[in-house]
Amino acid sequence: MNRALVLLIAVFIAFFLLLYLGCKKEEVEPTEEVEPTEAEVQARIEKIEASSVLMEHPKEPDRFAPEKVNDGLASTCWAEGAKGWGQGEWVKFTFNVPVDITGVDIINGFAIDEERYYDNAAVKMLAVEFSNGGKANLELNDQETTQFHPLDGKGVSWVKFTIDQVFRGEKWEDTCISEIRPDFSASA
Repeated sequence: MNRALVLLIAVFIAFFLLLYLGCKKEEVEPTEEVEPTEAEVQARIEKIEASSVLMEHPKEPDRFAPEKVNDGLASTCWAEGAKGWGQGEWVKFTFNVPVDITGVDIINGFAIDEERYYDNAAVKMLAVEFSNGGKANLELNDQETTQFHPLDGKGVSWVKFTIDQVFRGEKWEDTCISEIRPDFSASA
């Protein structure tokens, strides 16, 4: 046999083999369920609302908006806007799917700098209420660094944080919280 005929036969075999393999359905192994990333779970926050908001800057009406409590910046904060020290004022997270909340990272007060931290009030006791009826009380330190508190909120659609007691500010009665970052995963 001459080389050209052998080469032609090899090309036809290769062509039909590729055609066969391309048409053959590939069997797919089932994949393991993967835990969502922090960003994916953060995206499940539908809204953040508050009982009141400090409105001292007309040109910046959103300066102390409730969303500031979960923007990843210690230099911003939610500041309640009620008269007095803010006991009973709250911030509430609503989720677009049920989540399991296993804990929370909190940066207390207005942590932009030490002067403003101590000029404003910070939270001493924070009451936590879950949509499933669960409750917890968190005792916070009078410090502007991240504090972690374990929680047990299974399959909740919202969580509410209510100011119960405060560390009084040296200059203002406004109680502030710079960050509330729930530690959670998607509920099965």
